[in-house]
Order: sequence, then C-alpha cells, then structure tokens
Amino acid sequence: MIVQLPMLDDRKSGYGFLSPVSSHGKWRAWHCGNDLNFGKTAWADFDAEVKPMADGKVVYSRNAGPGWGNLVVIYHHELTRLFGHPVYSRYAHFNKVLVSAEQEVTKSSVIGFCGKTGTSSPHVHWEVLKRKLDHWTLYPNGWSEEKVLKYWFNPYKFMEEANQKANEVSEFAEESVEKAIGKMIATQWTNPKQIVGDAVVEQVFINLGVLKQREGNLTKERLIVALDRLHVFDKL
Repeated sequence: MIVQLPMLDDRKSGYGFLSPVSSHGKWRAWHCGNDLNFGKTAWADFDAEVKPMADGKVVYSRNAGPGWGNLVVIYHHELTRLFGHPVYSRYAHFNKVLVSAEQEVTKSSVIGFCGKTGTSSPHVHWEVLKRKLDHWTLYPNGWSEEKVLKYWFNPYKFMEEANQKANEVSEFAEESVEKAIGKMIATQWTNPKQIVGDAVVEQVFINLGVLKQREGNLTKERLIVALDRLHVFDKL
C-alpha cells in the first residue's frame, strides 16, 4: 500500500469531496477534500495522531488563520513519478503540528494531532491536489466544479487508484529493471532517466535480453514504481 488514510474515518460525520459549503445560508464554494472523523463524538477525535497519506516532503506548515487553522501541505515525490504530474496533500485544523517546511516525512511519521483550529469541532480536513496552488491557503470560492477537478482529486478514489497502480508491479518487473539498469550502466548505453521517458520501455528490455515477450505488459507506471523500489532515482 503506497497511500493510507491520515486518520481513521469511521463516523462519517464530516463533509465529503465536492460537498457544497455555505456561508450565511448561501452557496459559497466546493469542499475539496474529506473531513476525517472516527470517534463516537466529535471530541473523541481531539488529539488523535495524524500521519501523512504517503511519504513526501513538507512544503508548508504554519497557522493559516480562520477557516484553516494549523495547516500542513506535503509534496509526494514517489506519487508524482507514478502519476506523471505533481501530487500534494493538504491537512487542516491540527491542535498541534509536529513538522516544519522542508522536512522529509514517511507514512509512519506523526505530523500532528487532530484539533479544531480554524473550525468548530475536532476533525482532520484532508485534500489531494494534482497541481500546485498559487497560495497554499487558497480556497476555491466561486470556482466551477470543472475548474476544481483540474486541481483536486477525490481523496478516497485517489487512494484506491494509487494503491492499485503500486500493486501492479510484480517481482519479475523489479528483477528485469535491476538487470536492465546493470546492463545499461555497464555498456554506457544510456541511463535510467532516459528509460522513464521512453514510450517503448518493454521492447527495450526485451532487446536487452532481460525481459521475455511472454512476461507481458511492463508499463511505464509499473517501471517507475520498480525504479523507486530499487532506489534508482536516489542514485542519480
């Protein structure tokens, strides 16, 4: 599993993705994430541990004032490579934040404790973005649903899709990648960065003699996951 829930979500009492948000009884914006709750009452969530949805690097961590409270944004490098575009996650309302900007975090890191800063009851507001925002405190007031969908994923659907992509990488794919990288480096034929940009990766591997035709579909996405697991990017 490459993506996890930042906190349990059993009570289902909060807003979901694309729920309309009102102000003084009038429609104002779309809710671009999910509010995570797990206790029998709202206050049962207070001070619960919150972890990042995936490994990454903190790019924003501070009190963002009314509405957001204590806000954390994380850039996910592995997911960015897997999907081919930036992936960020945004979390709000912490009682206390334990991370700072530029800090690397893993799925096991506690980034803060559930709270109610900027809102009325304890919960974790969780978003998944596919683009960088001009300001990390931006909220899409008055945006159309179409424009929102250009920036935000449905968090639960994203988690399901990301885990499915990651699980598609079989052992033979990792073994083939490892052999291919070794051959390419030994012969000075190319380097791993060029492989990722190649639309016919599978055929290249077959030509190198490290992958058989019958082993089938080594897609670009599966290749990137395998490269990550072998820490190839870390060595470049």
